Amino acid sequence: IDPHWLDQEVSSGESGDRGVKGPSYDIAERDLSDVMREKVASVDWGKKKSQAIARYWEKQKFIALERATEHNIHYLDPSVYVTSDIKDATGGIIVKKGSVINPLKLMPFTQALVVFDPLDKERLPLVLNRFNQLKKTHNRVTLIATQMDTVDGWTKYKSLSDLFQEHIFKLTPDVYSRFQLKRTPSIITANSQQFI
Repeated sequence: IDPHWLDQEVSSGESGDRGVKGPSYDIAERDLSDVMREKVASVDWGKKKSQAIARYWEKQKFIALERATEHNIHYLDPSVYVTSDIKDATGGIIVKKGSVINPLKLMPFTQALVVFDPLDKERLPLVLNRFNQLKKTHNRVTLIATQMDTVDGWTKYKSLSDLFQEHIFKLTPDVYSRFQLKRTPSIITANSQQFI
């Protein structure tokens, strides 16, 4: 019951069992690891998984875009201005401050992105047709949905992916802002200097 005594024992080089130096009692609480094991074993993980899958679509946040009413093309220059020298591990300058770098000149963008609203049933045949055309001219065509039917979402997703015979991705805030998307459907491609 005296922690100073224990400190003195350790300081003087003593180790091992030092004997009982005060009243002792049986531990009343159950071993926490036993309680945790029992808790984990009692969980119906199959049911938890099913519930999580069922709730997935309810929790999704979508970026709905307005429907395009006219054909429009805009160009986006992805060039970046280097504000300070970029150096390698040894201090050598890789890119000087003041340089302008266009990533499309370094690595071509050979795919196409098709951003569309699957809930716009009237436009779906148009999107499917354009998707099939793009597959003939691009290495990869990625389908991106602005929103999905959240009622029976997995069934609707499967039906949509079966229609295109491709996976459908959700429009993320990063893609939305990077390509300055405003309307749907939108198709994103690139030339050697700009996104189109």
